[in-house]
Amino acid sequence: MGMVANMPAMLLVGPTGSGKSPLGAFLERQTGWIHFDFGHELRAIARGAIDHGLTDDEIACVTDVLHSHDLFPDERFPIVKKILRSFMRKNGHAPGIILNGLPRHIGQAKDIGELIEIRKVAVLNCTPRVAAERVTRRHKGFTSDHSGRSDDTLEAILKKLTAFVRETVPLVDHYRGTGTDVIDITVDTRTTENKIATKILERF
Repeated sequence: MGMVANMPAMLLVGPTGSGKSPLGAFLERQTGWIHFDFGHELRAIARGAIDHGLTDDEIACVTDVLHSHDLFPDERFPIVKKILRSFMRKNGHAPGIILNGLPRHIGQAKDIGELIEIRKVAVLNCTPRVAAERVTRRHKGFTSDHSGRSDDTLEAILKKLTAFVRETVPLVDHYRGTGTDVIDITVDTRTTENKIATKILERF
């Protein structure tokens, strides 16, 4: 299946635990747009379930990033674009793509601009306390999100929350500045993907 250049995209933004993955899956079913869950793709690559045409060195880099809970270093970002291109090529029939976990900062947004056109940004706002409580529920298997994830340790959660504030909040401001439609949604411990999706679909 061929890749669609400048595929229309919606970006899901929110700290770990805010519910991006189950929301993306729900929106995929409702809209027919494909859901690109970047974290899921990376974990699949690391366990050998999929390779997206990556070399052994590139797969090792993916594994290192997962273990360190860091963002991809800029000099290795071509790996990320390779993963996204492969995913889009396999799903070229879709009318659009729902991005979850990518881009994470302004530099990445500019780098993938040749592949996709982000038309809407849905921001899932929740406090660190709410995020931690939601991750705890996820870890125990009480949600439809990835239960039992190895990156649900307290250390990993705190590191990702810090990176979110440092890198991703300015990214949202960047999109507001370009006139992109930004949808702000408040998330608490019991907010469901159905409730969030209803608000998003009103402006889809």
